[in-house]
Order: sequence, then structure tokens, then C-alpha cells
Amino acid sequence: SASASASASPSSSSSAQEVQHLTVLLRRREQQLMALTAANGQLSEELSKSETEYRSVEQRAHAAEGRLAELQSERDSGREMERTRLAALEHNLASVSTERDRLRAQLAQKQGSLAAELHERTEEAEALRQEGEA
Repeated sequence: SASASASASPSSSSSAQEVQHLTVLLRRREQQLMALTAANGQLSEELSKSETEYRSVEQRAHAAEGRLAELQSERDSGREMERTRLAALEHNLASVSTERDRLRAQLAQKQGSLAAELHERTEEAEALRQEGEA
């Protein structure tokens, strides 16, 4: 009976040490689990903030793209209006140039007619003067 109690005692002591060791390991694992859970919560919050910021930036980028498209459209429309205006001015210039050339030709013809009439009247006046002297 003494030898049975002696042989059971080291085994019982060994089991108690193993239980104590496993309990320490279990507590460490629980602490690690709590630390990981807390870290996971922080990461989840950071992820949520990042997603919110991303959506905000994405909305601003979309709005900026829309404004850019509006400005490009206005620019293109302005260019088209300028092209139309320039074409109208070129047409007006061509019309004015044509009218100027027509008036120049008319003036040259009138000057020629007046010069011929002046020459004719000068000859008539000279003839009348000579008749008057005679």
C-alpha cells in the first residue's frame, strides 16, 4: 500500500503540473485571442473609415469628371460659334470686296466718260472761241 501510494503520487503530481501548464497555455491563448479581437475591431473601424473616404473621393472625382465634360462641351460649343462667326465675317468680307471692286470699275468708267465729255466740251469751247475771234 505504501508502494502504491508512492507510485501514484508522482503520477498525480505530474498530472497536476500538466493541468497547471495547460491552464497557463489556455490563459495565454485567451489573452492572444482578446488582443487579436481588439486588433480586428480596430482594423474593421479603419477599413470602414477608408471605405467612407474612398466613396467620398470617388464622388468628388465623378463630379469633377462631369464638370470637365461640361467645360469641354462649352469650349467645343464656343469654338463652333467662333467658326460660324468667322465664316460669316469671311463671307461679309468677300461681299464687301466684291462691292468695292464693282464700285471701282464703275468709278473708273465714270471718270473715263467725264474725261471724254470734258475733252469734247473743251474742243467745242475752243471751236466757239475761234469762231468768235473770226
